[in-house]
Amino acid sequence: MSHKTIYIEIDEEITSIIDRIAESEADGLTLAVPKGAKLFQSVVNLKFLKREAEALGKKVVLVTSDAPAAALAEQIGLAVKEKLEFGEDIEPPLSGWPKEREYKRPPLKVYDIIGPGGAMLKNVPSRPKKKAAEEEEVKISITRPEAVIEQKIEKEEKTEEKGGVVKEKVPRKTRKLEEEFLAGIEEAPYAADEEAAARAEEEGEKMKAAKRFKMPSFGNLLLKLSHFWRTKPAAEIEEMEKPTVIAVKRPAFQSSKILILFIAVSLAVISASLYYILPVAKIVIVPKKDKISSESVVIIDKNIPQISGDRIPGQIVQMEESLSREFSASGKTSVAQKAKGIITVYNAFGPNPQTLVATTRFLSETGKLFRLDKTVTVPGAKVVDGKITPSSIDVQVTAGEPGEDFSIGPSDFTIPGFQGTPKYAAFYGKSGAAMAGGSSGAAQIVTKDDIAKAKEEIRKELENRIREELLGKIPSGLKFIEDAVEQKVNEMTANVEAGESAEKFEIKGKITLKALLFKESDIDIWIDQNVSSQIQAGYAPTSGTRAVTYGKPELNLAQGTMKLPFKIEQEIAGKIEVEAFKERISGKDENQIRQIIMQEPGIETASVTFWPFWVSKAPASSNRIQVLIQNL
Repeated sequence: MSHKTIYIEIDEEITSIIDRIAESEADGLTLAVPKGAKLFQSVVNLKFLKREAEALGKKVVLVTSDAPAAALAEQIGLAVKEKLEFGEDIEPPLSGWPKEREYKRPPLKVYDIIGPGGAMLKNVPSRPKKKAAEEEEVKISITRPEAVIEQKIEKEEKTEEKGGVVKEKVPRKTRKLEEEFLAGIEEAPYAADEEAAARAEEEGEKMKAAKRFKMPSFGNLLLKLSHFWRTKPAAEIEEMEKPTVIAVKRPAFQSSKILILFIAVSLAVISASLYYILPVAKIVIVPKKDKISSESVVIIDKNIPQISGDRIPGQIVQMEESLSREFSASGKTSVAQKAKGIITVYNAFGPNPQTLVATTRFLSETGKLFRLDKTVTVPGAKVVDGKITPSSIDVQVTAGEPGEDFSIGPSDFTIPGFQGTPKYAAFYGKSGAAMAGGSSGAAQIVTKDDIAKAKEEIRKELENRIREELLGKIPSGLKFIEDAVEQKVNEMTANVEAGESAEKFEIKGKITLKALLFKESDIDIWIDQNVSSQIQAGYAPTSGTRAVTYGKPELNLAQGTMKLPFKIEQEIAGKIEVEAFKERISGKDENQIRQIIMQEPGIETASVTFWPFWVSKAPASSNRIQVLIQNL
């Protein structure tokens, strides 16, 4: 017995594998199949391979590392091993080496082929084998068995409805595919053993009892269909092929009567709705208008909590503002001013005090002469254990002559009046600061007008600032009258006197403001309470048209009161009681409604509109009547 190994490509079709098995001269074949090969993608492929190998008399062994595929092949009945044996005759793969000769396919034997119409062909005689010289090349065209079965199971159902009769048709596409599948295959006699027949009968009974097919796997479906067609009698199969026709009778006359009745009822409901629900009357009224004018006086009083007679509650607010600013002097004059300063006079002569009269001379180190402004007494020195501790006193001195030369810095001074006596060295002076103010010639001075203008400017600015601050802090709803304030200047001073020599001077100011505020809503309430009597009967104030103009108040903050005159201007319009008017015109026609409108004293003009167009009077229900008042 010869043996050969064939390498199978990973994407090689089952038909190609069967061809290669048929073309091989060896009786025993080992198929080396890679993991994930197309051969293992369907259990039908493995069953097909087993049947064809048995029909050709070939002993086939699969060699693969694909464990799940190997287990499936063993269940079907194919021999499987894990690796090739050394020394086997190997046939190259299809893509490996070129073929040396053209092979001619011997007759192919296929078991359990489904015939036209789904009937299983059994015991069909096979063609006689031809001799080698008479062999002819056969082209194989095999449709995948799973495709045939899928097309057989998934029938398309189309329904056509004509004249009340529904026909259900089964397409013949399946038969065409089956015939194409059988076109290139050599049939072999069907040999079924008793055990297979028993299994087929059992499967057929199960399928008859089931309401629909279940397909756990494609291979099992193929076996079930094969057994089903084996066990069905020919007459029953033919009966199943016939289309089922179901006749549905429709009572056309009865449907027409129902439709007519429905339309009639609908029209009646619509007519009632149009008559009772849709009618609407719309009345647009323009009332008569007039204007009233009135002058009144009220007392704003901080001492009452609510409106009382002609008095309205008020509230006092108080604010303070201060300001300082520097201004330039505008005056000019010829001046001869003497420098002034402070000298500290020391007594180191003895314990007795020494009196220095006014104009006593003091001479600086640079020879500048200064005179004492007023008489002073220098205290006596302190003598302790024979040691003298000088005493001292500060005195005001003025230069003997005007001019900037006498504005000297700190210096030591002697008293020329003691010269030639022991007191000359014991009485002396020292200045800790420079002398200042000495000048001569033209100089700027602060005039009286400069100070007055600066004070007025500060006052106005303070008034503006404090009013702005007051307006920004007034609570919402309170009214501030410009003239209802009291201002008091608490401070307004300059740091120089008029006529003094200076280029700049400063003004400081402080002002206090008090105001009496009131609520405008209280004024409106008072007007409504006291001015309504002036409005003629049948009229009412028009909302949003009231204007109040305030006069000059008389303020008395000491008592916390303010007498406030004001003028009122108010538009008024005819008063219409809408609900009562709607009740009066309900159910009335246009002429009757116009007569009612003419009797109303407060109506200037009015327009009446009915809807829909065929309505000639107002609805009986006042809810269907719209009354619009314009310009109120």
